[in-house]
Amino acid sequence: MLVALSDGVRLEAHEAKRSVDYVCPTCAAVVHVRRRKNYVTHFYHLVKADCASSGEGSAHLLAKHVIGEEYRKRGCVVDYEWTTTAELAHGKNKPVVTKIALRRADIVLRHERGNGNRDTIVVEVQDSRLAERDFRQRILDWADFGWKVLWVSLPQRNLMQYLIANFSNGMPLHFERYPIRPFERLMLKRHGALWMMAPDIKCFFKAIAKSSRI
Repeated sequence: MLVALSDGVRLEAHEAKRSVDYVCPTCAAVVHVRRRKNYVTHFYHLVKADCASSGEGSAHLLAKHVIGEEYRKRGCVVDYEWTTTAELAHGKNKPVVTKIALRRADIVLRHERGNGNRDTIVVEVQDSRLAERDFRQRILDWADFGWKVLWVSLPQRNLMQYLIANFSNGMPLHFERYPIRPFERLMLKRHGALWMMAPDIKCFFKAIAKSSRI
């Protein structure tokens, strides 16, 4: 995970110190920061825990970090791993909707449009099975806050290898015989295209499906 609590305040992993106890925002267990070469800096539980904030793979963590930092450069306010309980910590007057008290977003992007108006988008990075019921429920839950959801998929190995070998910034690529996973079909139906993140080459792109394969 990319965020922990220090004296009740959210702290990103790159700001943390080694061997210092921090608190997991989800389960309140003790976590430490881990820095490794070729890995995004992140927090880990000292004791293995059945926690929604643990167990994310390195590609998932890197994808979140790359997307978040890119939008931060564009002037967005970025909150990693924002949970609905954080609404109270932020001092909002509107109470948390109880039915989504445990909802957790990979990234929340906030963009000021002027005149007090602000767009808020939840980014969900997905690379594992997701039931259609859960997919739709997440969208409805965040809609209670007036927020939209952008679903982002991590490419399967064959497409990732192709991108690494052929990627050139701004140039369109054509890839055949990509078997769309069930949760990607839901994303495709929702957005009309597949938004994908290839974290190894920091490539965030939109894939257009010509048929059942892209």
